[in-house]
Amino acid sequence: MLKSGADAAYALSVKVAGSEEAYIQLMNEKAAELGLKNTNFVNSSGLHDSNHYSTVHEMAIIMNRAKRVVRW
Repeated sequence: MLKSGADAAYALSVKVAGSEEAYIQLMNEKAAELGLKNTNFVNSSGLHDSNHYSTVHEMAIIMNRAKRVVRW
């Protein structure tokens, strides 16, 4: 089976913000700053939760922004 990487996402969220909850708050604040109206994060890994949602369009906005911030 393929590993999910959820443990790595959790570890990074704690390193960046001190806790997963604080990181999720930062994620939702950034979503609001980007003008996203149909996106809500409840965990750092993206694992299923009925309150964790977005749209294809808004995920494209997030990815476009990430591409500009992280230069490969």
